[in-house]
Amino acid sequence: MSIIKIGLSGANGRMGRAIQNLLLDKTDKFELTAKITSSSSELDLSKACLDSDIIIDFSSSAILPSLVKAAAQHGAKLVVGTTGHAQSHFADLKDLAKTNAILYASNTSIGANLIAMLAAKSAKILKGYDVEIIEAHHKHKKDAPSGTALMIGQKIADAMNINFKDNAVFDRASKGKRIDGEIGFASIRGGGIFGENEIMFAADDELVSISCRALSRDAFASGALIAAEWLSAQKAGFYSMEDVLEF
Repeated sequence: MSIIKIGLSGANGRMGRAIQNLLLDKTDKFELTAKITSSSSELDLSKACLDSDIIIDFSSSAILPSLVKAAAQHGAKLVVGTTGHAQSHFADLKDLAKTNAILYASNTSIGANLIAMLAAKSAKILKGYDVEIIEAHHKHKKDAPSGTALMIGQKIADAMNINFKDNAVFDRASKGKRIDGEIGFASIRGGGIFGENEIMFAADDELVSISCRALSRDAFASGALIAAEWLSAQKAGFYSMEDVLEF
């Protein structure tokens, strides 16, 4: 297998540094060919996409339109792990997926994607149970609820055959009594928490809980590299971690 050339968007960030550390031990599979930072110009983005097979993006939503444009010009594949995107950004990614292989993941850790799958299966079995999703992240995270929590909530809603937007509750301060079918969310932000997600299915006589806790950013970094290796062999299309892990 040939070496996969990796461009890293968000190279100076926490996730960018974690991925670079892992790449030091994976020179038999990957070569880091470009580093994209917040100060990179559109010319820098273009060169990164020209020099790389795959761009792994853990930057910010602001850079995505320029990254999509550069990837379209040079055929680079994208692994996008940044959350907090506008709907227009997803439309851009899906349009690019007509010609390029694109993988979007709100969470690249194996464990987080596993509990999302288990939560969806549980929702089909635990009919009538109240659902609450609790997520915790470091104090610097900008979006809430997290992209992972929203992804899990959407999968649960699909499994329950209900509309997610109509049943998601993000603030109970003025909601009053709980309504059947609601999917509640609670977000915690503090310190250096890497990422924790818990899904609670509550009945009158029991509580079923599914959870995952990241112990370091390597959980996300290693998953991103697994995704990149898998994507390197794929044709144009829009993919997720479910495709990578064959759930």
